[in-house]
Amino acid sequence: MKLLRDTWLVFGRYFWIFIHNPAWVVIGVVQPLLYLLLFAPLLKKIQSAPGFPRGGAYNVFVPGLLVQLGLFGAAGVGFSLIAELRMGVVERLLTASVAYAVALWTRSENSYAPIIFTATLPILLLSGVLLPLSFAPQWLRNIAAANPLSYAVDAARAVFLAHLSDPSVIKGVAIMAVLCLISILIGARAFGRAVA
Repeated sequence: MKLLRDTWLVFGRYFWIFIHNPAWVVIGVVQPLLYLLLFAPLLKKIQSAPGFPRGGAYNVFVPGLLVQLGLFGAAGVGFSLIAELRMGVVERLLTASVAYAVALWTRSENSYAPIIFTATLPILLLSGVLLPLSFAPQWLRNIAAANPLSYAVDAARAVFLAHLSDPSVIKGVAIMAVLCLISILIGARAFGRAVA
């Protein structure tokens, strides 16, 4: 019950901050639309190329875009945590995340930003979010196979095409569930150390 209560407190606080800042609401809506309008048409030219995943350019790009937004959203939470540390609010925000653990470790936006952005770009590119990995050379596909986010992208694309029984959906959900559990444990441990 305490976990649910704490989660609700954190959600309520950040949702209130989000809806009372119109700039973030606008950016949250406009940014994905800009990606869709500016990048997806580039894929239309190559969708007939051998190796391009089935379903057309938008069915390949939009699920990847959703995963990308999730990745950037999760990576960005540490910035608000660093501010919360300065204001002494952390004791009430006992939730779990790898980004929170890194923020608690660095305690500085100047250190946090390069770590997160250096890590998220390779993870993003090696997930096949922007371009399908079927176009990549074999050595790059081998590296991408170690990236859990690539399985989430494959699962999202299968779901987007209404192929719910595709094995990639089960595999992607299972891998993301394990990754989520590990992230929660890492974040909870970091919070425990930070407020102890």
